[in-house]
Amino acid sequence: MRIFEIVAAGAVAICGEHPFIRQWFGDTVLYVNPAQNGQDLAAEIDDHLGWICSHPRQAREMVSAAQAIFNQHLCLEKLLADLVPEHQNLLVKKYFLPAHAATSPTTSPAPLATIILNQGAELDLTTQTDPRIQIIKSSTLSIAIAQTITPYTAIFAGTWQLFPNHFAIQINYLEEHPEADIICSDANSIQGHEGLPLLQTYLIRTHTLQNLTAALPPELITPEQILQAIAQNLSLQFTYDLTAQLHGSVDRPIALRPPLLLPERLPNSRLRNLYLRLSGGGASNSNPNAIARMLIALRDLLSNHNIT
Repeated sequence: MRIFEIVAAGAVAICGEHPFIRQWFGDTVLYVNPAQNGQDLAAEIDDHLGWICSHPRQAREMVSAAQAIFNQHLCLEKLLADLVPEHQNLLVKKYFLPAHAATSPTTSPAPLATIILNQGAELDLTTQTDPRIQIIKSSTLSIAIAQTITPYTAIFAGTWQLFPNHFAIQINYLEEHPEADIICSDANSIQGHEGLPLLQTYLIRTHTLQNLTAALPPELITPEQILQAIAQNLSLQFTYDLTAQLHGSVDRPIALRPPLLLPERLPNSRLRNLYLRLSGGGASNSNPNAIARMLIALRDLLSNHNIT
């Protein structure tokens, strides 16, 4: 930031109002209102220059105070000295490392999330930092969903690499946000399935999933149909965190079948309305790029089935 260069050089800083500068430097710098017109802004700067010329002692005291703040808290030497502990704290904060060890080495915490592996899905959970998960392998989703008793459920098809913090981020988000039914963290695909990985890396409240699928014939309960029901009925929440990567997809076409098929003719306004509902009017989710990628995937699904 230029404020660092100015105070390090021993000059009086004249800068626009900014929360960061105000927080750290307070009254040791001079401020202007950047929202005013150019003529008024120039006049305010000129006033500050006049004050500096007529009050050299006070100006030097301001410079010394600003330099002291910079040297004690914001200079590169200080930031680098804190880099290793800050990185360690970040690893814990982002759940790449467990925050604390289990209370007893002989017991495991009760599972909060059931991971259903469908259609030969491959998933390595040995690196996950959250032990509150269990796996079910099932070729019949209707039975696996109905028998799940943990509070949360995830369904995977295909071959995935999950980063160590994947389920920790999702479980803790739903634990801290009881108003949310489902959470999606970001995901990449090495095979170019743009948007689709994001849709598939969700954790959903089990009772919500069971309600969505309760009235459906068992043969219609597929990962694709569940995604479609989720998109039509739930308000998704997203995180910035990239927590998974799709290595391979299930070798079968996506089949959209009644009763979850969207209306035969879908005007563009429906997609716009879907965006507003998913994002809470554009305000409730902090990652609009994730929403955009999901909508691209939905658009592609619709166009593949001649739904416009």
